[in-house]
Amino acid sequence: MKKGWLFIICLLYSIAVVCQPALPHFAIQSTKQNNIKLSWRNPHRNCVQLLIQRSVDNQKTFTTIRSATHPDMPENDFIDKKIPPNKIPYYRISYTMRGGKTIFTAAQSLHDKKITSTPVIEQTEKQSAPATKTSYLTISPKGYVIIHLPEPTNHRYHIIIYDTDGGILFDIPDIKQSSLILEKGNFFRAGCFYYTLFKDDQPIEKSKFCLSIEQHP
Repeated sequence: MKKGWLFIICLLYSIAVVCQPALPHFAIQSTKQNNIKLSWRNPHRNCVQLLIQRSVDNQKTFTTIRSATHPDMPENDFIDKKIPPNKIPYYRISYTMRGGKTIFTAAQSLHDKKITSTPVIEQTEKQSAPATKTSYLTISPKGYVIIHLPEPTNHRYHIIIYDTDGGILFDIPDIKQSSLILEKGNFFRAGCFYYTLFKDDQPIEKSKFCLSIEQHP
């Protein structure tokens, strides 16, 4: 009898796992406690960083609310217990592969599950000649934002990029790559964007970069 119940439990668990969508997709649902639960399968064994991000201003800005302790887990979930009142939160997941490629999932809301485009950050070996450059950040002639980080395995790098209206556009903690490229499609308009770069929890550069109409898609 016990073996029969154990078989049924294992079968139900297997069905639940199969029904979970695989990244870059994820499931979103409400819990009995009126919290919001995200769940997903991760087929990428070379995943080195996974961030949960939330927007409460109709997807104008996203803020990281959780960094996965084990980003390469085959199945995972997250329950948001601190939902701002009177807001409609949108969620997306950012996950980084070994070698530097980072993918942002489409954003979803519990209310309408609206799908947006999926911006991507990629690492490449060959780059065009820079058009604008600070100590750590370069803007290529085509409008790609390139972040250069020396010895990322020996330090904790964290960058916050602000939208043109002062809200947080990107909050990327614990960067593990020496060179990250933010595609210009991640920035929803032309203009100047301020940023703060942290090294081992200390700000090392506060500056801005500008994307022209020609550089913006």
